[in-house]
Order: sequence, then C-alpha cells, then structure tokens
Amino acid sequence: MRKFAWLALAVFCLALAVSCSKKEEPAPAKTPVTGEKVKKEAGEAALAYSEQEKEEYQKKIRAQLDEMRKKLAELQARIEEAKPEIQARLREEWQALEKQRDAVQKKLEELKAATGKAWEEMRQGLEKALKDLGSAYQRTEKELD
Repeated sequence: MRKFAWLALAVFCLALAVSCSKKEEPAPAKTPVTGEKVKKEAGEAALAYSEQEKEEYQKKIRAQLDEMRKKLAELQARIEEAKPEIQARLREEWQALEKQRDAVQKKLEELKAATGKAWEEMRQGLEKALKDLGSAYQRTEKELD
C-alpha cells in the first residue's frame, strides 16, 4: 500500500510540475505610441470631421436652393396674374432671379471640390450669393403686393 501511495504522490507531483511549467501565451507586443502616430490619427480625425461638416453644409444649401426653386415657380405664376403694365418688367426680374439661382447652384458644385482655405473662401462667396438671391427675391415679391 505504501508503494501505491508513493506512486500516487509521484504522479501527482509530476502532473503538478507539468501543469505549472506551461507558459501562457505572451500578449501581442504593443507598438509604442509616438508623437508622429498621434499627429497622424488626429489629422485623420480632423479630416473626417471636416468632410462630414462639408457634407452637412452642402445638404443645407441644397435644401435652401430647392426652397428657392419652389418660391420662384410660385412667383412666376403670380407674375402671370399681375397687371399687364408690370408683367414685362417682373418677367425680366424673374429671369434675373433664375440666373442668380443657377449661379448659386454652380458655386455649390464648385464648392464640392474645394478644400482648406479655398473651401472657406468659396463658402463665404456662396453665402453672399445666396443672401443676395434672397434679397432680390423679396424685392420682386414686394412689387407684386
């Protein structure tokens, strides 16, 4: 019986030694964080944000142009119902408004390709053109009232 106990103890110790000697898989080596890597990631994040901001701005302007297109269609219908003595002049003003709207649409298309400082300058020009279009529309609309 003693031999059996010694044999059992030896097997147990051997099993314990084998299980303890297994090495755990080392964690994958982490690449060190460098200033260059941080700058690159920050630049990529800023670029992604900038692109998202541009897309949202372009959507906003497209919506304003769509609204202006509707207003101009309504204005054209009202001009046709206006007094004959002012219809010719109002039609000319309406055509000028259509040209202004087309110019704003063209600026929006050009804005899509712009980047950096050029984008900001073009955005400001687009804002001004859109504001001028709205003012011209209001002046023409007042003449109909």
